[in-house]
Amino acid sequence: MSYFLVPRQQVKNFVGREQQLNQITSYFEGGEGQPRILVLHALGGQGKSQITLEYCRRARKTYRGVFWVNGTSKSTLMQALVIIARELNAAAMEGLTDDEAKIAFILRILEQWEDRWLIVLDNCDDPATFSDIKQFVPQGMLSR
Repeated sequence: MSYFLVPRQQVKNFVGREQQLNQITSYFEGGEGQPRILVLHALGGQGKSQITLEYCRRARKTYRGVFWVNGTSKSTLMQALVIIARELNAAAMEGLTDDEAKIAFILRILEQWEDRWLIVLDNCDDPATFSDIKQFVPQGMLSR
């Protein structure tokens, strides 16, 4: 089963940015079996989210799961992860009472997947105000 939880807000008639899309594709094709983190940074309004949406659309079949997370704040990030957890295993979510347990659950699931997955953290604009973001990032495949 595959999952594609990405907003449908693609720019109509997306064109250009092929060089950036190829660079992103090449980056993620390298380092098989190793977690990869890529940061797109530029001033607001430069098209980072649209490039990322286009990459997600094109690479959809490459990943078992593609998940878009609003990283504007800790609460929006937590809400998005809870939605992902519910999508992956709604039955297991019934027994979990607080968001921290649900988030730990989803991180464990993704860490155990042998298939590739992608999480996009969008709008993580100010690392100084959200310094503990790493606790919400799955660490990739666990050692077996």
